Amino acid sequence: GALFLLDSKQPRQTGPLVNFFVTQSKNKDFLALCQREIIPYTNACIQAFLQKDMTTLHQNIRLLSAFQVQYFKPMVPDFIQPYFKKGLETDAYTLKIFGAGGGGFFLGFTQDFKATQLLLKDFPLHLLYRF
Repeated sequence: GALFLLDSKQPRQTGPLVNFFVTQSKNKDFLALCQREIIPYTNACIQAFLQKDMTTLHQNIRLLSAFQVQYFKPMVPDFIQPYFKKGLETDAYTLKIFGAGGGGFFLGFTQDFKATQLLLKDFPLHLLYRF
């Protein structure tokens, strides 16, 4: 397996994304949903990674990605959403958002980096870690 960065080649601004999240978080139901789902998924990912439990990591990364596509739509640009969904549908790879910082990068996870490179051939992929 591998952890990689997908370079969308489309810079993003952090400010509007943070403002979206802050605005959404004022809604008690949205905040409760985030606390009920994002925090446990994230904690499970961290624990699984530290314990080298790639099955549990894979399951929880998929849950995070699906949550982000559904509830953080403005944070996943329109042109990249089909790639998020394709990864979830095929189980070939998983993408997730993380701090924009002005760049256009997304974090990716895969069991087969070479196959993922073919599926995501439209974007530069930067290998970060093999497991």
